[in-house]
Amino acid sequence: MQTVKGTKIQTTLFNKDVHAWNNSFQLNQRYYIINGKLNGAKPNFLSMHKDLEVAFMNNTEVIEDKSQFKNVK
Repeated sequence: MQTVKGTKIQTTLFNKDVHAWNNSFQLNQRYYIINGKLNGAKPNFLSMHKDLEVAFMNNTEVIEDKSQFKNVK
């Protein structure tokens, strides 16, 4: 994930969380992540240079942004 300002964001999921969120995201789509916790990225889980990490909580919601604005790649 990446913010409008170019800040890279990642999340790392394990076990049951992988299955719970597996079908929630698609490449090149925009999403609102509600009730996630924003942390500094943990260096031991980095696959690339990332700045921030979103921790998914029990009450986290993911909603696709269906606005008509074009995705920037």
